[in-house]
Amino acid sequence: MRGMKALVWLKRWQTCLRQWQHNYRSRRLLASMTDHQLKDIGLTHGEQYRESSKPFWHR
Repeated sequence: MRGMKALVWLKRWQTCLRQWQHNYRSRRLLASMTDHQLKDIGLTHGEQYRESSKPFWHR
């Protein structure tokens, strides 16, 4: 039983780390987008800044 709890905890931690990694990469990519790219995806500079400046652990 104790091993199962550890496995569940490990899986949750792994999922969390993957989400943080995704957030970090996608926000860095968003921060590097050009005006043309932002226009293509329908974002303003303000929206770009707000999202890309969030810490990776925030959703």
